[in-house]
Order: sequence, then C-alpha cells, then structure tokens
Amino acid sequence: MRLAGVNIRLARSSSHHFSTSSWDVLSVDFTESNLVKGEETFEGRSLHYIDKTGRITNPYQTVISAIARVFELFDDDDSIPAFGYGGYQERPIAERYFSFVEGQGCELDEVLQRYFAIASTMELNSSASFVPVIYEAIKMAKMSCRYHILIIISDGHVDDPVMARRAIVEASEYPLSIVMIGVGDGPWTLMNEFDDGLSERRFDNFQFVNYNTIPKGVLDNPDGGFAMQALMEIPEEIAVLTYCRLFLSADQYNQIRKLGLMKK
Repeated sequence: MRLAGVNIRLARSSSHHFSTSSWDVLSVDFTESNLVKGEETFEGRSLHYIDKTGRITNPYQTVISAIARVFELFDDDDSIPAFGYGGYQERPIAERYFSFVEGQGCELDEVLQRYFAIASTMELNSSASFVPVIYEAIKMAKMSCRYHILIIISDGHVDDPVMARRAIVEASEYPLSIVMIGVGDGPWTLMNEFDDGLSERRFDNFQFVNYNTIPKGVLDNPDGGFAMQALMEIPEEIAVLTYCRLFLSADQYNQIRKLGLMKK
C-alpha cells in the first residue's frame, strides 16, 4: 500500500481538535486451523495454547496485550467492542461470532482476561471466516458516522476468499480501516492480496501485518514501535475526512482521489 504512515501524536492532536476520536474494534480468530498453524512459529503448539502458570504466552496473548496498550492512545473511554469468531458450530457461518462481554464493550484492562477465559474453554470450529465481524464493524461505522479501526488477529486461513474480498470492498464505502495481524505459520498470500490488491475499493482500507516479522522489543514499546508497525498505513487523512463529515458527502470520491488515497 502507498499511504503515508500515521503519526500517533498527530492523530491524537487531530482527535482533540475535532472533539472526537476513532472507535476501535477488536476481533480474534477462534477457528480450528489455529491448532496446526504453530508448527514452525510456536513450537508445534496450538496458537491458542494456554499455559496456566503464565510462563508461556501464546501469540494471541502477546498481540492482544500490545494492542490494548495501543488502543489507549485512541480511545477516550478505555473500552472496546471485542469479538471472537469461530466456534458455535450449530450456528450459520454468518453468525459464528460472539462478544467477549455480552451486550457491551470490554474494558481495555479486561480484554486479556476475557481472552484467557474464552481460549481455555472454546471448542474451535473448522469454518474460518472473518466476514461476519467486518459486517458488524460496518454496522457500527454506519450507525455512528465515526471513524473506526477494526483489528483482526488471525492465522490467516479463509474458507471463502470471494466473500472476504466482497466484504473488504464493501467496507471501503464507510469510515472503517481494517488491520489484519497475522499470527502463526501462514501462508500469507491471500492477506497480502487483500492488502495490495482489490482495485475496486474506494480507498486503501486493509493493512496486513505479520506478527512474526515484528521484533520482540518492538512489542514492548507500543508508542514508538508496534503502533507504527500495526497502524502505519491507516491514513490520518481519512480520519480528518470523517471528522469533517466529508467522508459521507456526495463528493467523497473526489475528495479521496485528491488526497491520493484512491487505488489505481
């Protein structure tokens, strides 16, 4: 992607200037492929392996911890809608997602605790689709008319790439940026395609970050390191367009094109 890197301090300054902020949404992949995607990168363990002694931290725990600290830079109320997808095999695929805390957002300092409780008991399901959480985030952005950042932590396996492409393209009609953080062995071909392809999108709304390529020290420094890695391509211009209510106006297309954010 060719968008300018986001400046965290400037983003916060812009948020203060317009007396608002981004709304953030977190989603975690609880699908069955996680059982085998740690062969190379997590010593053969399930990516959701829970060590109750606390000596071993799985990739999801590490990323959720860092992301929760990053969200503190953007969220005014210290809470976040947090969802898991997968599980609940008896439901239709479109409904196989669930809230970490039923009916409400999750306190930032509670997200990791809720993940621990869910991962310890969740029966992973073979159907892998993050499409339902994209549509849930679209609904949130549409209802609030505020800029949202959806962060999906996943092993990257997708059962229906066509449906996923369609959802990402549709999401570009709304003030919503999607950041996919990949954990596990990959492959990441499809995630890179979603990042750099999909020319029919109205703006570059999907960024893929490979967790395994982020140095360990960076994960411990969200302000200077991991935040820039994970959020570097979320354009502050899109946030400004949203704050100014230009994003939803009739000349949205020309405004985004003028800023150089349109896909070629």
